[in-house]
Amino acid sequence: MTKAIPLLVHQVEHSIRELLGNAGVIVTAINKEGIQSERNLNSLLYEPKLKELFGEDLVFALQALLVEKFGSNIRNDVAHGLMSYDEYFTYVCVYLWWLSFRLVSIPVLKRGIREGAHSAEAPGDIGEEGVS
Repeated sequence: MTKAIPLLVHQVEHSIRELLGNAGVIVTAINKEGIQSERNLNSLLYEPKLKELFGEDLVFALQALLVEKFGSNIRNDVAHGLMSYDEYFTYVCVYLWWLSFRLVSIPVLKRGIREGAHSAEAPGDIGEEGVS
């Protein structure tokens, strides 16, 4: 867990940046010196488009788990080396694993539901009226 959590946090951040970018959200910023940089998770988790993509409850859970001081603040603690060895084995890190698995599973589940709906509409299905 001590090696996996930092990798997982950064992959979640990168995935959210990619999803928002693909949805047309600007995921970079230019400072007053003209230097372009990637927006960090602290700002990306408050993009309105993310609520459209994930839903309000999931976005709130990510905010509380990863970046909020009133929550677990895992992303910032990991990024700044503030997590002790024992903290990597707490319920919040397990919750991060579960939430990450859920995020990865959503597209797979949606595709399965769509494919199931298509196969249910196919001629000759057992439930279709008029089948002899």
